[in-house]
Amino acid sequence: MFRKPKHKKARLFLQKRFARWRVSLPERSRLSLAGLKVLVVGIYLADRENHVHHLVARFGESPRLQVTQRWAALCGRSSDDAVSAVTKIASEQLIPKFKLLNQLLVQEELANYDFIVFADDDVVVPQGFLEFYLDAQRRYDFALAQPARAWHSFYDHKMVVRKPWLKARETRFVEIGPIFSLDARAARVILPFDELSPMGYGFDFCWPVQMAKAGLKMGIIDAVSVDHSFRPQGVSYSAAQNNAVMDRYLLEREHLTQDDAMQTLRQHFF
Repeated sequence: MFRKPKHKKARLFLQKRFARWRVSLPERSRLSLAGLKVLVVGIYLADRENHVHHLVARFGESPRLQVTQRWAALCGRSSDDAVSAVTKIASEQLIPKFKLLNQLLVQEELANYDFIVFADDDVVVPQGFLEFYLDAQRRYDFALAQPARAWHSFYDHKMVVRKPWLKARETRFVEIGPIFSLDARAARVILPFDELSPMGYGFDFCWPVQMAKAGLKMGIIDAVSVDHSFRPQGVSYSAAQNNAVMDRYLLEREHLTQDDAMQTLRQHFF
């Protein structure tokens, strides 16, 4: 619904409403987040419309979390002062997503962070998102997590669409975008990203194997969703070419099939 070109006006209307949505935690939960160190790592396409200014503002709004943001710009650089201040790499050429994320990560001492959040530039999040989301990730002990997508979002896998009757789901699948996060335990297992699949295709079928071997849980947070209706997936790169890379990548690595990955192990109801 609302994913065809003719629905653009409806999507813009919903995006504006979504940006005004506010989520908040009880005072006790907010206080428990104080001092947590969070690294936000993202990429934006400077030569086209994006939501990076919105995201930089939202990720930086918490007075309790200690948030460091590191963004990479492709095909130019933002003229916005706040975005420019956190843009650490600028390239005129398109660089594969996970290769570029590794370049940002190598500039940081990752052991200093409690959580690492990865973000694309085409998503809208509600006010209070980061505190609410990380509190949920910590409460359900998900070492690897993603927020669910709002019902009007673009998606490849229906599993990631929000289930409004659930707070969260322990799953065998967390997608490679548009937002996902690792705690310190998962960071030690997953990072650095394997550049033999530089766009990340296939990671989300290998991650559940890696996480299970490490005795770690992963899941989707439904209590807070993100709006991914701004830009259809795959418009900036060749999906067919990357699917071929994924097929070769998975041949040499232990992984789950798509059917095995699309499983919910436990549900947390409201």
